[in-house]
Amino acid sequence: MQTKLVKLKGGASLLVAQVKGIEGITITLEFDAGAVNDPAKKLGLAHFCEHAICNFTTDNYTREEKSKKRKSLLYTNASTGMHCMRFYLDTVRSRVEKDMAFLMSTFDHILYTKEDFEKEKGVILDEIKTRKKTNPRKMYYFFLTHILKEKAVKHVTSSFAGTEQTVMNIKLDDLEKFISKYVTLNNLTTYM
Repeated sequence: MQTKLVKLKGGASLLVAQVKGIEGITITLEFDAGAVNDPAKKLGLAHFCEHAICNFTTDNYTREEKSKKRKSLLYTNASTGMHCMRFYLDTVRSRVEKDMAFLMSTFDHILYTKEDFEKEKGVILDEIKTRKKTNPRKMYYFFLTHILKEKAVKHVTSSFAGTEQTVMNIKLDDLEKFISKYVTLNNLTTYM
């Protein structure tokens, strides 16, 4: 098995071990920050940051260009959990460096514009309203507090997306502070 070290823009390194006969690659980038890091009156901040990373304009891509680029990839997605934010990418060996460079570029040089902020807040509020209609989340809260015995998230009484009221408390500055604190190479684990 041949292994090579790939240096990515922004300082990250990717160790690639090629296995003959396997073309598909799934990459997960996981930042150690999730709902447990949300301030009590700003539940959903980590989830909002996940959206900002995926959708806000950067130095390299507009919001629309990011969306178009993601659609050209095999598969991309993101999620926020209790303890982490995850970003997923499915690619093939011949495109791994190029696709990984795009994914990493979404974390660098985010332009925190009021326009992107308001658009994404609307998306998140719609998501919360839809979840409210389809799933009251009581069993989820029971699972967290009684089955997993998670004391650190007792203030999380709804989904990790927060509530309409707590999301309305989130300001653009909150996103920038959270991302600069938690979305760092020292706080990143990569799975392939």
